[in-house]
Amino acid sequence: MGKRKITITVETHTLLSVRRRKILTRAWCQQCSDFTEFTSLEEAVALTSCDDADLNELIASEKLHTIKTLKESPLVCFLSILRHITKA
Repeated sequence: MGKRKITITVETHTLLSVRRRKILTRAWCQQCSDFTEFTSLEEAVALTSCDDADLNELIASEKLHTIKTLKESPLVCFLSILRHITKA
């Protein structure tokens, strides 16, 4: 008898449900080259499950994108958060 070849394909899907505690700010993200939502550092910590030090390291390495505002602390790009979460 001839050899048989079996191919197994596994598909995975991820669903991320985010309940917004605060209103997100929509702005241009230079690194993404797109308009996206930005959230506070506190929300970014909750979404990424990182502590403040890890979040600051991700921002410094430009894995998470930020913009500076006049009234608040820097805001974090929601698209970069999603990319980080789905890559991990």
